[in-house]
Amino acid sequence: MCMSFLNNLNAFEFTTSAFIVGILLCENLNATEQNAIGNWFELLGQVLETNSAQLQVTNNNNTTDINSLKKAINIINDKLNNL
Repeated sequence: MCMSFLNNLNAFEFTTSAFIVGILLCENLNATEQNAIGNWFELLGQVLETNSAQLQVTNNNNTTDINSLKKAINIINDKLNNL
């Protein structure tokens, strides 16, 4: 699925859109329906987060992340040794 519109929204716009959709849904749903839909969206979010986390773990770019962390650790160690 192509979600290129996400690249066109800054963080504030993206967050605001979720807020607006939530408010609009509350207007036409009773408390039980709001609870059910809210839990459904939470589960949807958890599935997306779990899937993306596993993709990050198995992604070939992990070596870049590891190398960046190693460099940061070396810098911290150097700073501590110079204290």
